[in-house]
Amino acid sequence: MTESKEAPEEEITILDYLLPILKWRWLILWVSVAVALTGAGVSLIQEPAYTATAYFVPRGAWGESDELTQLLGARGQELGDNPQRHGGGS
Repeated sequence: MTESKEAPEEEITILDYLLPILKWRWLILWVSVAVALTGAGVSLIQEPAYTATAYFVPRGAWGESDELTQLLGARGQELGDNPQRHGGGS
């Protein structure tokens, strides 16, 4: 008869995972900080790939109808012609 000499199975606990992380915590921290700073530095040095431009054009500037003036009617015309509104009055 031969007896098999197998090693008994060990249970793996959460400590088996946490102890190496705790042992190497400073290396993990510094590598993470170095990678984050390198990424931030590269993104700040790079030229922007896209540029957006927006223009604000008031309604009626290109000759289209001005609905507010139409709603106000004659009173709207008076307000539009008021020189004090534009700083030109005395």
